[in-house]
Amino acid sequence: VYTATQRLWYRRGEQQAYVDHWIRPRPGDRILDIGCGPGTILERMPQVHYVGYEPNPRYVQRAQARFGDRGTFRCGYLTELPVEEKRSFDIVLANGVLHHLSDDQVRTLMSAAWESLKPGGRIITRDGCYEERQSRVARLLLRSDRGAFVRTQDDYEALFRERFEVVRAEILRSALRLPYSLLHFEALK
Repeated sequence: VYTATQRLWYRRGEQQAYVDHWIRPRPGDRILDIGCGPGTILERMPQVHYVGYEPNPRYVQRAQARFGDRGTFRCGYLTELPVEEKRSFDIVLANGVLHHLSDDQVRTLMSAAWESLKPGGRIITRDGCYEERQSRVARLLLRSDRGAFVRTQDDYEALFRERFEVVRAEILRSALRLPYSLLHFEALK
């Protein structure tokens, strides 16, 4: 259901555009995906060293069955990486995750991301966000989301700036077929 709704909601080419213009993976990059879901982002990437964490065991099973030869999938919450993986990743992803977490939980995620990244490594996120003068439909969709912590851009950015240097942030309003404000962040260690 998750994969099907993603395909229905996103406009054609938007998922690939996100990978190409925001994540910008290069062959051989080490990528840590926090909240990887069924791992479908891998179908849009070159050959990378991918580690995905996901608390839903059904998503992990699906990811392992489909992409097990292209990545490592771990069932659970990422609170601390194994010592050998600290400071070893080029990119950390948290797609559609932050709006499910309280401020304190986001701080824990940011700490884990910081510890996992090499110097100069990047964290890339995208989540729904509230805006001034947002359409009622977009606001309703955000309030209806399972994530109880949808924030404004300023509120998300304040959490990033506690650890990272924000390189760019952009709200996309036409990425989905529905009226929705989707905020992308890129930040550096």
